[in-house]
Amino acid sequence: MAALYDWSRTSRTQRTISLEGENTARLMRGLPPGQMPSLEDVIQVVQTDLNSASDLHRMESLQELLHDETLERLLKGAGSLAQKPIAMLIDGNHSGGRPRLGNSIGSLTATQLACELLKNRYLRAEPASSETFNAERRLIYLTDLDRWAILALVVSAPESLFRVMGDFILHYLYGTASIGVSFAPDGPTTFCLEFSFPFHVWRTSKRLSVDSRTRMSDGKPLRPSRDMTSLDTFAYVSFSPSETHGIYQSHVSCIVTGYDQRHWTGILTIDHWFEQKSGDGELSTPDSLERYQDDIECGMRTDPLSRGQEDAEISRWTPRPYFLRVMVVRLSQIIREWQELRYRMERTLEGFAKRYKVLRSQEELLEEARRLISIDENPVVTFLDKMLVFKENVSDINDALQRAVRSGDSFLKTDIFWFYPGREPMSDDDDCHSQLVQIQKRLETVRQLSEQFQELEATSVKLANEAENLRKKLHFRRHVQRVPRQSNSYQLGCFALISVLINITVGNIESIRWLPQASILVVAASLMGYVVRCLLCLNVRTMPSALLPGVSNFTRRPKGPQFLASVFDRMHSLLKIPTDSCSESGAFWSGSRLPPSLNNMDQGGSYAQDRSHRAECRNYVLRYVASAGPPNPSSKTPDGEFHGDCETSRGTGLIPVCVVRPDSDSEWLERNLTGTCHDDKSFFLSLKQLRTRNFWIKWANLFPLCTKRKVVGIHYVKFELRNDGSVLILERDAIPSASMNSSYRPTAGFFSPIHSDYLQACLRNPSILRDGSRNVLDRLIHKHDGPLKWESVPCTGYGLLLEEGIDHRNLEIWRLLSVLFSFFLSLLWGFRTGKTLVGMAFGNCLAILILAVTRSVNVTHSEPLGSNSFAI
Repeated sequence: MAALYDWSRTSRTQRTISLEGENTARLMRGLPPGQMPSLEDVIQVVQTDLNSASDLHRMESLQELLHDETLERLLKGAGSLAQKPIAMLIDGNHSGGRPRLGNSIGSLTATQLACELLKNRYLRAEPASSETFNAERRLIYLTDLDRWAILALVVSAPESLFRVMGDFILHYLYGTASIGVSFAPDGPTTFCLEFSFPFHVWRTSKRLSVDSRTRMSDGKPLRPSRDMTSLDTFAYVSFSPSETHGIYQSHVSCIVTGYDQRHWTGILTIDHWFEQKSGDGELSTPDSLERYQDDIECGMRTDPLSRGQEDAEISRWTPRPYFLRVMVVRLSQIIREWQELRYRMERTLEGFAKRYKVLRSQEELLEEARRLISIDENPVVTFLDKMLVFKENVSDINDALQRAVRSGDSFLKTDIFWFYPGREPMSDDDDCHSQLVQIQKRLETVRQLSEQFQELEATSVKLANEAENLRKKLHFRRHVQRVPRQSNSYQLGCFALISVLINITVGNIESIRWLPQASILVVAASLMGYVVRCLLCLNVRTMPSALLPGVSNFTRRPKGPQFLASVFDRMHSLLKIPTDSCSESGAFWSGSRLPPSLNNMDQGGSYAQDRSHRAECRNYVLRYVASAGPPNPSSKTPDGEFHGDCETSRGTGLIPVCVVRPDSDSEWLERNLTGTCHDDKSFFLSLKQLRTRNFWIKWANLFPLCTKRKVVGIHYVKFELRNDGSVLILERDAIPSASMNSSYRPTAGFFSPIHSDYLQACLRNPSILRDGSRNVLDRLIHKHDGPLKWESVPCTGYGLLLEEGIDHRNLEIWRLLSVLFSFFLSLLWGFRTGKTLVGMAFGNCLAILILAVTRSVNVTHSEPLGSNSFAI
């Protein structure tokens, strides 16, 4: 084993290298002066064999990121290429026993990096002065490796570096986890030490960051972003509209390659695109190029590959300990990111668990009261949807951790022996041993983190399954529009049953004279009818079988006329009704005399969906709230923070708001535009004014508690404006794209939408907002080029939707009180007149009339409450 993994035999202390080969780029060899390699030549860096079909996926992956860019544009350095720094280059020499570094050139753009790397690395003669030397050790540090950086590395790579550059780039693009040691199978004998780790980071900022590096085929970012704000808000972890919580995919890759202990190159690239600076006075992050540029200006030459923890001049000058030291530093960084992520995810999961306990306790409490329908579908369905999103995020993080664990296990089994002492002791053996001890500890920490995330994923799966079981138990369906709280088929069945009872009661009043013993049964039937109606008022979907002896399957959906006939026959046998009375009562329900709604039953036993029984689709109209900027654009809030995004959200304009159409058309024309708002409080006060409208005298308005509506959602929407002023909602959770910044601000990529729950809370109580703050207002869609104009065809726009719905609590209370009132009224009637049965019949009819009238009150035609969040 020691002979197989003997570093002293493979990479000798001194080896003769070809200066001409190292000073000439592989792609430039043999080209006439002034001619540049083509894009096809660049893509050869990922080829393993010439014209091999197995390399097509490697070539396509690289071409996806290059976007058909050319080397001519790279070397010209036009546009952003001349402004955006992406790399640092540190050359060094250890000849003569004294380490020396080259002249500091600071941060480099892609064009500058290519020009520096194309220069001769090794001198063909003895140096003329002490300031010039051979760059025996070369360190290259890159952030956010993009197409221009790839072109700069590939076009300048000599033969020895060109052979390993392809795998280095692909491991970074694929997000591959690997640790290993390899040697060139042919050509110049070179070694390559490599590690590559995918990881995720949690960042809190003012807006969600989006990776600007996109794939050519679909335009999707290279690294995805996930907005966790809505999940945190839903789990009661965070409720601040000025903060956006995001999980960002990141990657770090490093190679150390060369000929021997003195001639080698170290390259490291890491993702940094998700970092945001909240102010000018904030310090630069450890991986930013600005941080190392500041160190240079202060007279320090820190090593960016080791995250500035060592001086570049006195750091390790042999490849093995240098590689291990960089891996120790980067593993420590990744572990801290994963620990932060685990803490955040555990907090969110605890919030989900608490919220689920609340839902569960409500269901159990109502079960004790024999109310088997406990809660509305929206909380359960919304909880389940968000729980599934959370589980998916945990699964992705756990997958990255497991890949890192597998790569660490592979390294500890085989390639770790390359860092052990060989037959010939080397000066850096002790340094390698100390670094290996730290690496083994950190890899064990990564394994423990993987186990913790596996437990986290198992807990989230268990919680999601319990929520799914609760949803099934309550007969809820996912991804459906909100419908009335009682299903149409069940309502019709209950009303039919109640009507049967009332017909039996009323139809047999005349029979009381010659059948005295039936009076008790008639009173019992009336009381049973009241119990059924009270349960119906409380939205009970299932009926306890004890109320209907002999009917054991009543917990299922009513099955049409056969079910009604069986119930009627059962009640007839219980009440001992004479045959002639029974036939009269039964004739009311037989044949063509069935109510029209009961004739619409399908063959499967469920009631056919009639358009008249669906949830009503209310008309919306468009109104505007004029928004003005703060008096002083440079002013700050009392806590010293800027309002929103300084570039995109500090404008004036009109905020389109879609509200329920008022009862009077003249009212719509008069109130098309409200007053001007300048901060969050004034905006929500304007929204309150939009909802106040005159109620005309209508039949439904005779029941104010039934018609009282409330805001059940505030959503970002895309709508269509029609010539009569009404709008049609086209899409929810929609915001204008970045290409529409000439008409709308802010646009996608420059802000994160505010959660619907928070917007509703602000509308209910604007006093929770800080005076003069614009944290909410700056994150709403503004149309700054004037109102929408309808021309020959309907136009589309973006804005807010104030969705209104029934206040179910008031409606249920009113229904229950009405039925109880009819019951006590029947008792009072009977006691005052002495005709108890007539009073019971009158009370039954009054209760039926009340339920029939209030049954027409439906909720708005809508989906479950949106969270105004976007999955990326």
